[in-house]
Amino acid sequence: MSAAALPSPYPALCLPPPDFEPIWWPINAAQQAAITSTAELLLYGGASGGGKTQMLAADAMDEYENPRLRGLLIRTTLEEQQELEDLQQRMYEPKGARWVKKRWRFPSGATIRPGYLAHDKHLRRYQGNPYSWLGIDESGQHPEHRIKFMIGWLAAPTGSGLRVRGRFTSNPGDVGHSWQMKVFLRNRCPVHAPADALDNRPWETSVYPGKIYKDACWTDDSPVHKTTAFIPARLADNPLYGREKLESLLSQSKAIQQQLLYGCWCNAAGLYFDFMRPVDVVPYASIGDSWWWQHFLSIDYGFGNSSAAAGMYAISPSGTVFKTRERIERKMAAPKFAACICKDGFPKAEYPFQGPQTPWLKKLKPRDSEPPRMSFCVMDEAMDQHRGTGKSIYDVMSEVFMQHGIGLIKAAHDPAGNAQVLYNGLTNKGIVLTRESADLSLAYRAISSRIVDERKAVKKIHGAWEDDSYDETSYAYNTWRQNSEKPARTGLQEELAQLRKDGMDESSLARIAWNREQAILAEERTKAKGIRLSRSLDPPARKQ
Repeated sequence: MSAAALPSPYPALCLPPPDFEPIWWPINAAQQAAITSTAELLLYGGASGGGKTQMLAADAMDEYENPRLRGLLIRTTLEEQQELEDLQQRMYEPKGARWVKKRWRFPSGATIRPGYLAHDKHLRRYQGNPYSWLGIDESGQHPEHRIKFMIGWLAAPTGSGLRVRGRFTSNPGDVGHSWQMKVFLRNRCPVHAPADALDNRPWETSVYPGKIYKDACWTDDSPVHKTTAFIPARLADNPLYGREKLESLLSQSKAIQQQLLYGCWCNAAGLYFDFMRPVDVVPYASIGDSWWWQHFLSIDYGFGNSSAAAGMYAISPSGTVFKTRERIERKMAAPKFAACICKDGFPKAEYPFQGPQTPWLKKLKPRDSEPPRMSFCVMDEAMDQHRGTGKSIYDVMSEVFMQHGIGLIKAAHDPAGNAQVLYNGLTNKGIVLTRESADLSLAYRAISSRIVDERKAVKKIHGAWEDDSYDETSYAYNTWRQNSEKPARTGLQEELAQLRKDGMDESSLARIAWNREQAILAEERTKAKGIRLSRSLDPPARKQ
């Protein structure tokens, strides 16, 4: 069944009474469900032509008879704001509203203010002014920190009787793709991982359309503290779109058709790694990671608005690179961050997303003969940039890692090249992301939501931890490495264990072990021939 043929989860559209001409009426059941939803935060979007802006303008005036209503409807630019004002004029003036001091004022005293938000500096326009109703059109054009700031002013006077709520509309993609997927969709596409009415497998599916949820989190897994709901907008539900519009969309690529026709959040416009799917992340237990595999670390360190991101990687004998561990920290000093990785273990996570607490250099399994073989740690070269005297972040962290015999190398500073190498590695399975639970890995959440910038590289988003997670992953894969080789004695022990399991007697096992051990010693002596270990071992020169 195609997405367009899916039955509607909403009650049938209520039609206006006979001989009644409303100023505005919902065009479909989804738009009606968005208007009547009791969720504190609601995302209405997906496909093209769902009537998203009209829904916002209509929902804003729902309580226009309450004199304490203060509404704010945001668009991105001044030009878009003018289009919005024309729409509001057609809706609001029949209710007696007048344009006074750059806002619509109703006879009751209620006001609705159009606004624009193109840059962070515009946030100051709305600071200190609480609103009981907040609408942001094309919310995907805004990074998470802007949305958090605006929601912080969402409130109503005590006893006003107003429904305090935020309403967002968006198509998939752009800089807000990551937080919208996390807050409203559980990081799953509602088209390719739809939930059933009972929501039986919440760890595998997206949310159920229109259902109100109480456990939404931001991208760092901190709680939203407000109820949320998602209502998909689909072009097929819009009776005002004719055959011409449908045919124009059918002329687009298959990926864009999935987005604009059905509201697919996998093939969002502008995503760099648009091929990634949750099934690409494999359980860590399934890869057979062993202590003798080559392992290495990758770090992108940031402090303050940025984050410190670290990843641990294992290289299989076939050459596949697996990302096995990851950690995100904010405002942790560089030497402590390095020490937590090597010997101390991380403190209790403030948010669940931050990763394991134990040191990464301990044994992978209790029965292993030694900890994992750690070849090196790759770091962002910017960590070694400083002026004057003193130590750089690179120097400080290298002192910790050198105590554990781990050398440091600098990552290539090539944004476009790193992105292309990682793209190729993910498509041909040269690098595979792993997870230790039913939830997706941090790296998947970070990489799959990255978008293309004007340099054909990955666009940087101020303050986003996903940038740091992506960066360290791209540094790790675009680095010299070699395949793992199983130690001869480890292979011998595994072979003997299998023969014992198959029923071979101990005398035969001892004979095989002796012969193989002699062969291993002979091979080691052959490899060591001619290697000069020290000048002090040279024979003294014969006197003439």
